[in-house]
Formats: sequence, structure tokens, C-alpha cells
Amino acid sequence: MSRQLWFRGPVCGTDNCRSRLFRSQDGLTICQFGHVLEGAVEINDDPDGPGMVQTRRINTVAVDERGHMSSVARSTSQAAKKTQERLYGEDATSMYHRCLQILLKHELDKFIELFFSDGIKQDLTLIVKRNWVRLLSSEEKQMIDTLDLICLIYISALELQAYPIYVSDLVENIKSNNVPYIRTLHLIPKDMLDQLPTLYHNRLQPVSLPDNGHIFKRLQSSATRVMKSSLSVQLSFYFPFLFRVLSEYFLLPNAMDMFMICFNILKSKPCFEIDFQKRFNPFVQNFPEVYISSVVMAVVKENFGKVNKHQLAEWLQQLSEYDLNNEYSSKDTSLLDWSDDKVDKYCDWIYDHIIPKKSKLDEDNNSESLTTMEKRLFQIFSLDNDTRTTESLPSGETPMYQALKNIMDSERGNANEATYQELDAKLDSKFVDLLGL
Repeated sequence: MSRQLWFRGPVCGTDNCRSRLFRSQDGLTICQFGHVLEGAVEINDDPDGPGMVQTRRINTVAVDERGHMSSVARSTSQAAKKTQERLYGEDATSMYHRCLQILLKHELDKFIELFFSDGIKQDLTLIVKRNWVRLLSSEEKQMIDTLDLICLIYISALELQAYPIYVSDLVENIKSNNVPYIRTLHLIPKDMLDQLPTLYHNRLQPVSLPDNGHIFKRLQSSATRVMKSSLSVQLSFYFPFLFRVLSEYFLLPNAMDMFMICFNILKSKPCFEIDFQKRFNPFVQNFPEVYISSVVMAVVKENFGKVNKHQLAEWLQQLSEYDLNNEYSSKDTSLLDWSDDKVDKYCDWIYDHIIPKKSKLDEDNNSESLTTMEKRLFQIFSLDNDTRTTESLPSGETPMYQALKNIMDSERGNANEATYQELDAKLDSKFVDLLGL
């Protein structure tokens, strides 16, 4: 076999190829990487043959590492077949329900970890499975998403009534992502996600938090498909919710007295009947958490009607400062008004829930490997060893304790008078955030 002769020429330039070595074969001028030089003309010295040959580009030429013609050409069609094909129609819906079922298991495990115990895990799991089957077999062919899964677990917990859990708990843990909601795709196998269109990805991982009563709409729509009758819940089931709202959410020093006043009003209704078949507005108005919240609003207004407006202004001021430094919501405030402690808390939340887990270099159970570039990127800022310069509170004092202390300090008297319109606005905004209304 004769040895192929290579000759130097201009830069190939095809697909940014920098080769200058060429060879001639069958009238084609080919670079060492298999690109055919367009417009090249080869003169044939054989008098019996044609005087010149005009070449054309062949896209299927393939060469091996040494630049010789390869016996197997690259086929784009074969490479495309290796990629996972997306599903459509009923196949996509079936795969989407499988992904939801995997996500439902993660959601249920997180609920048990946050609100319940392993003692009721088996009973709650059976109720959730039963309701999940009813939801899928319902005649109403409404698309299910992640919020429906959370509502399904909540309805199942209300059926069991083993531990108290409320809508405010759902809203709070959805916002903090303790219950997977705004970041869920990492919980589902990648090969299953690759088969789903992007439309289903947005339902598995919603792009916005539930507000404007959206969570109550989903509770009603999910419950009508899985519940055959109304649900009865005793008033005592909501005693922790009532006291928590008065003491921790509104920072009322006389929370115990206010609790007894609310109890005397509510005891005439010892049992709540949750009828999911009602129209939406009556359903929300008679929902236990909303009904109790309306009683609390009336009692709080009555309470501050007996004090002077300076004390009301002091309470509103301290409550606003506490919310500003401890809540993530910034709808009515600028980020520049956040305290250093609140900024640190928010950044910690982003780091723990949004940034991928492999960024945590100090975790021993980290199964994801880091490339050299990623290691250097995450080491630019020393997040784990960051020393905070903010002044800490005295030992044993929490921000809530400090706020209550300031409210009870009647000698300050440096607040202006407040109006009852400001009280109404504050109560409305607090309950809207609390229940996602």
C-alpha cells in the first residue's frame, strides 16, 4: 500500500478548523480532520482523462485519529436516537402522574418530620394513599400539581386529627420551602423529567407562591374529589392556633386573657363542619382558621378600644419593627430597610434551600462530586466560616422577648397617637400573610 502524501496549504477554516495539512483522494482535497476544501481544482496529467475536476463538499466524510478515511461515518440520526424522546398525550400524562407520586412521598415524609411522629406514619400513609387513588380516579379531569399534593396531605391529616396542623402552617412552610414547593425537580429522577414537556415541569415546580386565597381554592377542589361528606373538627383542635396567633403573631402581653375571651365567644360552636361542596365564598368564610381569625380581630379591636392611643401606637410600632426584622416578606418595605440580622437569615435560607446541595463543601454525606472550577467558585466567599459583626442580644433574650419587653414598658411614651384605621390595616395585612388570603 502506497503511503499517503500530505502537503501544506492555507488554513482549512471549515467549522473553525485550523489545519494546514491536506491530501488528495479521488479528486478531493481533504484536510487532516476530514474537511473537504471547497472550490479546489485538481489537474490530471493523464491525457486520456478530463483536464480538470471541480470538487464539491461532502458532509459525511469521516476520518480517524491519524487523518485516514474511516470505514464508519458519523450519523446524526443515530446520535439523535440515543437521546431520550419526549412523551406526549396519554403517555406524558401517565409519566407525569408517576412523577407526582414520587413527589407525594417526599412531601409526606417531610410533613411527618415537621408536624407528626412516626407513631402515626402508617395510619396517615394509608389515608393519603386512599385519597390519592380517589383523586386520580375522579371524574373531574382537572390537572393536578404540587399544591394539590400538599392540600391532599392536609385533608388526610384533618381526617386523622392526631396532631394539630393548620393552613397557616402550610403557608409558612411553603414560603420557607421546608415543605418542598418552589424547588422540587431535584427530588424526581432526571430520566423521568427528560421525557416530560416543559409544561409539566412548571406544574411540578411552581413559579409563584400561593396567595389571594389560592390555597383555599385548591383545598376545596381537592376535597370535593376525595371526600364523600363534610368533615367535622372539634373546637379544641384549634386551641393551639388561637393562642399562637395571640401570643406569637400579635405579641399581645395579655394573650391569656384574650384567649379566654375568644374561647367564651367560640364555645357556642363546639364543632366545625367543613362542607367542601359549598360555594367558594361561604366555604372560606366558615373555614375554621378564617372564622377564628375574624373573632380574634374583633376581640383585639375591642381590647385596644379600652386603652389610650399612645399605647396603641407603641404596640403597632413594636409589631412593625419585629415583622420587619423577622419576616421575609418585603412587599411594603425596601430591602435597604432590612436589618443586618434579617439579611443574614434570608441569605441563610437561600443557601439552604435554593442553592444546590453540592455547594456545601463541609457535608460528609454529600454524594455529588465537585469539579475544580466549582470548588474554586464556591470558595470565593467563605459562607460557612463567615463571622457576623452584628451585635447580639443579651444572653437568654430573643427578638420576640425584646419586642414584648418594649411593648410592656409603659414609661417610654415616645410614640405618636395612632388611629383605629391603622389598627384595621395592620390586622388585615397580618391575617392576609398568615392564611395566604
